[in-house]
Amino acid sequence: MAEHDNRYDELRYYSKPFSYTSIALLEGNATLWGLTPPALKGAKVLELGSSFGGNLISQAVYYPDTEFVGIDLADSQITQGNEIIQSMRLTNVRLETKNILDITPEFGMFDYIIVHGIYSWVPDNVKDKILEVFRENLAPNGIAYISYNTYPGWKSREVARDIMLYANKYTQDLPLSEQTRRGKAVVQLFSDAIKSIESEKNNNKSRIENFDDIQTKGDHYVAHEYLEYHNNPLYLNQFVDSLHQHQLAYIGDTNFQLSYISWMPPHLRDMINQLSETDYVAREQCLDYLYDVAFRRSLLCHAHLQDKINRTENIDISLLDKLTFINKGRENNLGNIFNNQDVSKLLEHFIYQVDSFTIKSLTDYVSNNKSFE
Repeated sequence: MAEHDNRYDELRYYSKPFSYTSIALLEGNATLWGLTPPALKGAKVLELGSSFGGNLISQAVYYPDTEFVGIDLADSQITQGNEIIQSMRLTNVRLETKNILDITPEFGMFDYIIVHGIYSWVPDNVKDKILEVFRENLAPNGIAYISYNTYPGWKSREVARDIMLYANKYTQDLPLSEQTRRGKAVVQLFSDAIKSIESEKNNNKSRIENFDDIQTKGDHYVAHEYLEYHNNPLYLNQFVDSLHQHQLAYIGDTNFQLSYISWMPPHLRDMINQLSETDYVAREQCLDYLYDVAFRRSLLCHAHLQDKINRTENIDISLLDKLTFINKGRENNLGNIFNNQDVSKLLEHFIYQVDSFTIKSLTDYVSNNKSFE
């Protein structure tokens, strides 16, 4: 990740694609929000904190007419990433060793800017600079993606972080990998101890789950998330306030269930509407309180597009016609969502047997298939 000290070269970051940062998904989501994002063909994409380029290289393969630029502080990772790019003979992606703080408007304009896993883990001046880069280097109708740790979900996780930091209080000279293993071991000890105390076992279920979840994570993730000097979760409403100071607008989460409430039972919708009235930030903040959300992936744009954002939760059918739907998983979880057996049969065919489809391919399939007469 960018802006980290060199000790993170000890625990190499596993650089890989992140589905939520896919420019196709960003374009599709922004369109459903009522915006007109830049076309992917000919677009310029910037990622801050690109590491080896795993997230950009994978996209560059699929979008040969799009230009991808990644920057990171870790020179060794940039060098290795560029070697991979060269070996693959890709000409539409490049990585640069660069400090986020050194980016100026002269660095260029980008249609999409991606910042994944950086914002919560850097000092305040770098946080401000990231938002400044969005303001100064994002095209007028461009879309920015940013992820960050949030409260209230991180309130309970901070206990584990505090334990791990305290366990390493006098061992700062140990390699980071050793500090990570030590921290995980101490957290495991406390988890086992709590489970052995009958009166505490039930009272502390969520804490035990948090402690045990850490054991399932890779060492680099744990080091980054729990032993990083900076880890500053914040409430969504605080994050949106900081956007306004930089002339940026909050669009919504890449997961519509963290922005929309129409999918919820009526009594919960009514409660949230009463609490939030017409304030979309308050509405989403209520969702975070309800579901103890610990991580958000937000879409942003320039403030001048604020009034174009569709917050009604009603999406024009013509927009759905433009989309290609891609099946991410093969598991059958449609259940009894649809009362109409024909609709269930149709969707099951496309969701579980076809890799990608459009609304037109659905309607064509129906009109050409006698069983739907």
